[in-house]
Amino acid sequence: MIIVLKNNRIFATDVQESDLHHYPAEQGYDYVATGDVKPPRDADGNIIYPFDEHLMTEQLDVVKRKTASLKRRVQEYGGVEWKNPADNKTYTVATDATSQMKVTATLVSLQAGISTSVGWKMQSGEFVTLDVAAFASLAQAVVSHVQNAFNEEQATLQN
Repeated sequence: MIIVLKNNRIFATDVQESDLHHYPAEQGYDYVATGDVKPPRDADGNIIYPFDEHLMTEQLDVVKRKTASLKRRVQEYGGVEWKNPADNKTYTVATDATSQMKVTATLVSLQAGISTSVGWKMQSGEFVTLDVAAFASLAQAVVSHVQNAFNEEQATLQN
């Protein structure tokens, strides 16, 4: 179960991960993923939040891990801003798992000399022709973005 919070109050419950883009963090939304842990409810059936006084320590640890993982995926798959050195324009590059694999495969192909440039589709739908150097820069932006998401998850779990 995913619970969406706003101002540390429950805003929506039973939200699907694929729908979290409707609740952007920039607009003050936050998320809690409970996994298999059933959140405590009051007599009217409303979820009680925060859970601290109502769940066992092991359950709180599960919720913390699930929430950190969810937040990492949302950040990881959210795309990254990248400035193309060729035209000096900034684009948003898709960073979901499929896009990450395509970036890797394309970079390997370009570096192997299979082609000298590629028409890459940005998250906006716009195509941009990139040579090996420009695409390597794009790939580095994606790798850094994904690694930063994992670093934040790790930092959250260590606190």
